[in-house]
Amino acid sequence: MVSMRCNDHRTTNSVRRGIAIRACESCGIVRFVGPFSGADEWDALLAVFGEYELAGRVDTIRAPASEVLAYRARQPADQAALSITPPHRWFNVNEHLWMCHDGEILLLAHRWPSVSRLVGA
Repeated sequence: MVSMRCNDHRTTNSVRRGIAIRACESCGIVRFVGPFSGADEWDALLAVFGEYELAGRVDTIRAPASEVLAYRARQPADQAALSITPPHRWFNVNEHLWMCHDGEILLLAHRWPSVSRLVGA
């Protein structure tokens, strides 16, 4: 996992389920740092949002990639994880993955239709 240090802007730092999360709203970048094996951003997202359930694919209007998956918290308390980034703005997780939310629904945008099909969307 790449540690993000934005020298030009103030970052928002938080920890969820043992994963350190750094987000720069000005740059639109979010980075995850944590003790997971095979560390990649999908593993980090699973650790942070693992209690979310797939709601399905959604239209990609204004999304930075061709596939968007929507996830919903199973319990209202799990929605607190969304506070790692401000709502209604796409954040780059890596060169192929972006996240956004509206305070209730987590959106993950990526470029692989096969990944959407693998997770049942």
